[in-house]
Amino acid sequence: MELHHSIWPVLVVLSSIAVDYWRSRRLREVAKLTGSPALATDAFHFASDIWSSAAVLAGLIASWVGMHKWDRLAALC
Repeated sequence: MELHHSIWPVLVVLSSIAVDYWRSRRLREVAKLTGSPALATDAFHFASDIWSSAAVLAGLIASWVGMHKWDRLAALC
């Protein structure tokens, strides 16, 4: 099977990471100002989403450089 690589998935994942980072930081600030544990938990949730997006990004990069087994490992993460 031949793979066709595109920059678009990488850009989408990087954008997702940037948005999640911004949201988690902003929610954390508001949680501190208001003392809201719900907002603090939501901030943690968005921060943890960054790790799963980073695993997807690692899998995409591994696929690009021909390390297809690492792509499967990133999917498991």
